[in-house]
Amino acid sequence: MIRTDADMNSTPKQAGQVEATGTDSRGVSVSDSYSNQPPSPWHADAEESPGVPPELPPLPPGQPDPSLETPRSPRRSRMFWLLLGGAGCLVVVLLVACVGFVISLVFIVESDTSTRSPGVVPAVPDRIAPTPLMNGATQEIVFQDTLASAVDSRMIVDEDETVRYAFEEGRYLITVKPADQIAWGLVEGMYDDTVAIQVVTAVESDPAQAAGGIMFHYQDEANFYLYTISGNGFYSLELLENNQWITLIDWTPSEAIVVGSASGITPTNTLRVEVMGNRIALFVNNIRLEETVDNTFTEGEVGLATSTFDLGDGRVAFRDLVIMQPASGTGR
Repeated sequence: MIRTDADMNSTPKQAGQVEATGTDSRGVSVSDSYSNQPPSPWHADAEESPGVPPELPPLPPGQPDPSLETPRSPRRSRMFWLLLGGAGCLVVVLLVACVGFVISLVFIVESDTSTRSPGVVPAVPDRIAPTPLMNGATQEIVFQDTLASAVDSRMIVDEDETVRYAFEEGRYLITVKPADQIAWGLVEGMYDDTVAIQVVTAVESDPAQAAGGIMFHYQDEANFYLYTISGNGFYSLELLENNQWITLIDWTPSEAIVVGSASGITPTNTLRVEVMGNRIALFVNNIRLEETVDNTFTEGEVGLATSTFDLGDGRVAFRDLVIMQPASGTGR
């Protein structure tokens, strides 16, 4: 209810290179006493041998032979430009991806404000700025019950397979056994649209699995308002109309709600709801939480309620129930 080009290892001899003995690279015999002086280009009286080109004069020492330079491969040149172009494309893609990521973050942040999630308070159109309701009026107590014992109270005492109503150690307990259920006990009397209801509560079971609070303008079991706080520090205001739940104020965290501590002591919180016409204001421990408006019901009975969430076995204790109205109003 509540909720994956070829092998280059062998280098050919350069033209004009010789070994210490033997023949030169063209197969011509050479002498052991090789002179470092460059020979003349050719002898004038030498006969030209058909098909054998004349020897060229050697280059000065230290100067590279142009004929020996390895020609630049067109394929390697093309590969260089391909790699350079690929790198450029990669940079462009990365830039576009970064821009897209930033834009997506902006849209995600904007969309999150319209999605309800635990701990996030969305804007609700019918919420209004807090203003004093009954604070300026003279109030009188029209109903009071300490909820200390069955002797002095008319609250129900009963138990079945789903709920237990009992007085124990000076407090009134409502225990709900199933998960996602709500149970309540009603107070005698009808109250109009100007009323303040206050009670002290304590969630004595798992704080995250139960909530307790005040029912008001109760018509029947399918029509009423419910103001509750959970044991882990959240509050809400809901309307049940024709057995359909309507959220008026979604679960909202508040530091004004006292939650449990490592000491193990069960904290208590004083809840109060003030109604004046169609305006509903919520308080806890004398701190105003917020205010809203709703015109569905304008009068009805008052009750105390316990609700459970996923696990069930929610137990809430109540004491010191007080109902107040302006001096001109009465319970009837």
